[in-house]
Amino acid sequence: MPSFYVDEMDIDVGEFLDACSKKEITELVEYLIEDGYLSPKSVVVKQEPKSMLEQEWDEVVDKIQENRLMLTAEEEEIIRKIAKRF
Repeated sequence: MPSFYVDEMDIDVGEFLDACSKKEITELVEYLIEDGYLSPKSVVVKQEPKSMLEQEWDEVVDKIQENRLMLTAEEEEIIRKIAKRF
């Protein structure tokens, strides 16, 4: 991790991260997962650019997730049945 030698200093998070190498950022993410600050499912690994179909699918799933409290019981059950197939 980057080293900062000062008695007292307010370091911005962005400034700290900019001073980290990719390996150090990976270590930081692993530490945050181990300590329960992040869910392993919430960590997105940088990937190749997505196709239009993949982007559209991500938008659909995000909309469902963001509005899940507005789903009817029937709609929830349909989604649960689909999920159980996998």
